[in-house]
Amino acid sequence: MADGKLRKLIFIHHSGDIGGAGLSLIRTVKEASRDFEVKAAVPEGSDVAAMLEAEQIPVLPYDGAPGTVEYYSGGPAFMGRTYVKRIFRRRPFRKKLLGIISSEKPDGVVLNSLTLSYLAPAIRRAGIPCGIFVRETFPRKGLRIMLRKYRRLLGSAEGVYFISRFDRDFWKITGTDTYIIRNSVPESFFEPQTAEDARKEPGLNSGGQQGLEGRPEAGNRPGAGNLPGAGNLKDTTFSVLYLGGVSPLKGINVISKAAELLPGNVEILAAGDSAEAMRPFFAKAQAKVRYLGLLADTRPAYGAADAVVIPITAPHQARPVFEAGAASCPVIVSDFPELSEYAENGRNCLTVPPGDPGRLAEAIVRLMENPAERKALSAENLKLSRTNHSPEAASGAIRHALGKLTARRFLFVTNAPSPYRVDFLNKLSESIPVTAVFDRRGARGRVPSWFSRAPLSFAHVFLRGVKTSEDSAFAPGILRVIKKNRGSTVCVSGYSSPTEALAIMKLRAMKKDYFLSTDGGFIKDAPGSLKFRIKEYFVKGAAGYFSTSESCDRFLVHYGADPGKLIRYPFTSLHECDIREVPPSPAEKQILRARFGLPSDRRIAVACGRFIESKGFAELINASQSVPDLLIVICGDEPPAVYVDLIGRNTVKNVRLLGFQSKNTLKDLFSACDFFVLPTRTDVWGLVVNEAMAEGLPVITTDMCGAGLALVRDNENGLLIPISDSEKLADALRSFAQLPQAMLDNMSQNAVNTVRSYTVGNMAEAVKAGIE
Repeated sequence: MADGKLRKLIFIHHSGDIGGAGLSLIRTVKEASRDFEVKAAVPEGSDVAAMLEAEQIPVLPYDGAPGTVEYYSGGPAFMGRTYVKRIFRRRPFRKKLLGIISSEKPDGVVLNSLTLSYLAPAIRRAGIPCGIFVRETFPRKGLRIMLRKYRRLLGSAEGVYFISRFDRDFWKITGTDTYIIRNSVPESFFEPQTAEDARKEPGLNSGGQQGLEGRPEAGNRPGAGNLPGAGNLKDTTFSVLYLGGVSPLKGINVISKAAELLPGNVEILAAGDSAEAMRPFFAKAQAKVRYLGLLADTRPAYGAADAVVIPITAPHQARPVFEAGAASCPVIVSDFPELSEYAENGRNCLTVPPGDPGRLAEAIVRLMENPAERKALSAENLKLSRTNHSPEAASGAIRHALGKLTARRFLFVTNAPSPYRVDFLNKLSESIPVTAVFDRRGARGRVPSWFSRAPLSFAHVFLRGVKTSEDSAFAPGILRVIKKNRGSTVCVSGYSSPTEALAIMKLRAMKKDYFLSTDGGFIKDAPGSLKFRIKEYFVKGAAGYFSTSESCDRFLVHYGADPGKLIRYPFTSLHECDIREVPPSPAEKQILRARFGLPSDRRIAVACGRFIESKGFAELINASQSVPDLLIVICGDEPPAVYVDLIGRNTVKNVRLLGFQSKNTLKDLFSACDFFVLPTRTDVWGLVVNEAMAEGLPVITTDMCGAGLALVRDNENGLLIPISDSEKLADALRSFAQLPQAMLDNMSQNAVNTVRSYTVGNMAEAVKAGIE
């Protein structure tokens, strides 16, 4: 922060036990403490509190059991005794926590469990950003009512943090920021350990039966070692680690029955509960069993094992997969798609059907008999764990997500998720938290695939409303969204949509600062006229104006914008990789022309856009007749019959209609041609001009094209002509058709140079700088 004072975060945890969520809390809090003043609210006198204090993390202890909503895979039964008991604790616990929050006055609150998500609405109502870690897995056939309830609660948070891509895709949370923060493994797990060092580890085998001394490869693998306690097993003993205790969810019944099928040279290292609790399950085991009890440090146990088994009976986060990977150990795990990010059969593990002891025993024997396969799986498991679950991998994700939790949110109100808008918001959301509000999912007259080029990686809301034009709607829900996001920086993308106009009216009524963004505009109304006054109402009074060009500046100032509040940004649909360094060579052009069936010996002009009257394509077709040697290709969407008839009626032989082209084929088509023409009657910008120049095409367009006014310089990289002037259009086509190749090549390079700074990245940076 500007004053050097760290922002404050409070983490709220629901359990005092050291389980997977508790370990994740401690590691997350340690990372967050690098950027924030962090405190953790945990049960008083608990093991988690002790571990946090040992890490010098301040604790906010609360007494009594927390209230939770316990509905997840492996959790208590819905409306069962435990579920209901914890529901009744919610009100007093919420009051207690809100009291702590009110006293501490944090900049953000993080709930460390889905079961605490019911606290999020109250925290947000208190005006504090709230983030939620989703560490639990929703039941595969769970109640829809609970799924909807959780989604509503998660949607009320500022940020939601998932431990896997699978989980994020499952929950489909769109109205808030979502992140993947994978659980991590301590760096110590990745450190090699000799057999001698491993033998010094205390407490791993109190009451154990057999030793591991002499087991092949025991001292050669990172983390390998011998559990304490004398032993004299033969060198052929194959040790399998199971860490689930007596939990049916962890698969105690599966591994114990598999032990009845395994030969005597297999040893099960059973951990997670006392020997007394686990021994009855293995009463009929043919394999040897060593009871390790509860392990404070599992690393030597991983190192001592030849393989780790995770025979879970319901899908949930299987931490031992990547902990074993850090110790270079192969894994056998139940085959659940929820684990596919961490466990890929034949790559870093073997998968077996859930609840099948026979197949589990077969997989254990397979690894025992195939040391080369074990070695390959171990190496890949180490690689994946290092990439996805090392402290450094987790650190970046945690600090990025939590940093955005307390940052000021950018609320962007617009009509539909056009590809260029989505690309821009995706890029902007990398550095600041973004929520986009769309009043439409698509638009009439657009090819449906035009709206599906890129995923929306930012928080987004689709409003429900009445369609008022081909790409806008009236959606009163915008009022609720603005009220909910009263602490955000708001930008409205114009005022032509009724929803955008309603948003501006609401913001003005709230006396809330906002930005107005426009792609461009043309002055059409005299001061004092009714239309002028309407436009003046919606333009005047913004805190800042994002303007694309000098002509856009004049438009905004004419309708009441303060000239001192104009912010220039490079309006574009191009990424840096979309812009050529140099125009295509003649040889490249010939190859591309052959692909499109275009002649190699003619100069070719290309036009692109929707077949609507305002694009001027009818005038272009008529003008083509005065330049018979020039071939003109037109693409954009499927041409209506009127344009086909126009060509046929006038026996036009030098115009081809190519229909819709995908983004990649359009780039190649541009590169195959010599120059671009857009005889538009009105385009507030015209992004296709940027795209054509990026492929090295000089541009002919009109003085009613915003991009033309901003980018085209006569006889340097193109030519501007008056609108609806057929003679000027024909003259321009004839001039470019006869232009010496050297001059055309020079204009092509100038076109590329013109748009080099017009990238989505620069556009996002300009907007970020403007709102800051």
